[in-house]
Amino acid sequence: MLKVGIVGLPNAGKSTLFNALTGLSVPAERYPFCTIKPNTAIVNIPDERLDKLANLFPYAKRTYETLEFIDIAGLVEGAHKGEGLGNQFLSDIRGVDAIVHIVRLFDAPEVPHPLASLDPVRDAKIIENELVASDVEILARNIEKLRTRILRGDKSPAKELEALEKTLTLLESGNFAPETFAEEELALIRKYQILSLKPVIYVANLDEKGLDLSQNEYYINLERYAKSLSRALVSIPAKLESELKRLTPEEEAEFRQALGLSSGLERLILACYQILNLVTFYTFVGKKEVRAWALPRGSSLLEAARMIHTDIAEGFVKGEVININDFLRYSSEEKAKEHGAFRVEGKEYIVKDGDVVTIRFRM
Repeated sequence: MLKVGIVGLPNAGKSTLFNALTGLSVPAERYPFCTIKPNTAIVNIPDERLDKLANLFPYAKRTYETLEFIDIAGLVEGAHKGEGLGNQFLSDIRGVDAIVHIVRLFDAPEVPHPLASLDPVRDAKIIENELVASDVEILARNIEKLRTRILRGDKSPAKELEALEKTLTLLESGNFAPETFAEEELALIRKYQILSLKPVIYVANLDEKGLDLSQNEYYINLERYAKSLSRALVSIPAKLESELKRLTPEEEAEFRQALGLSSGLERLILACYQILNLVTFYTFVGKKEVRAWALPRGSSLLEAARMIHTDIAEGFVKGEVININDFLRYSSEEKAKEHGAFRVEGKEYIVKDGDVVTIRFRM
């Protein structure tokens, strides 16, 4: 299951956002380090295409793809040196697939800012610098280990050492860019769980006074900074979203309409899904279950089969594939087959976003 870590300075609103995302009620107090051990929860990824597909099978179970969100305690300046339990918290981040970096854009005297002033870009840079500094320490330590092995006559880690040294040099100079690395190099450094390799989404945590983004200088400045790093930015009034989750769906819809407020939570979940470079394919089992699956872009039909079940992959014979829009147009499997809309594909076929897949296999 894909994991997304929520990070930020203390009192930025991490636990409030986590509560809004999950409908849970973890502590969200007005003091630093309210969260010590990370809280985790699994949320469904909204999927209108799955809903439409499921409507063709009224009694079928709907199984959405999911993300696991992890609420990681607030980082402070010096975290990579152990400040504020920083080493523990940085360790919690390393196992995630993507990072949601929440930045405070609201001024509230009753919720003290750890630096006693509001400056979203400064705050974002503090967290960024701590993540990079932590990576630098880990790389330097492992580079020394690899150099020692080579000096003792073991030449096998030579390429790995070269990749780590290149990464360290670029991180220290502020020029690290994963897209400039060959896939072979990335494979060598991924096992060290380098934080700088993980995709990042910024969340601008607003209050109700800051919802007009065109007039919000804090948001405009943070947006400019995010664009300079080619990173996505999602605006969310986390406290308001958390409060809306306590209402009935009807009350929530009425409130959102009155405020002209779309669901920032859905936008964030979809942004996480997109930044992980995934495609969605669908399966249906008779009329019992309709399911969405997340697959890394560029994966083969055999890899999709393996995701469903290893036995299906081992006994793979062929795949029957149709785009979901064509399936919906014909409104049933039978009619789609009558019109020859299904294609027979082999195990090397690259699965496309929106494919509806049936795998034929031998036991």
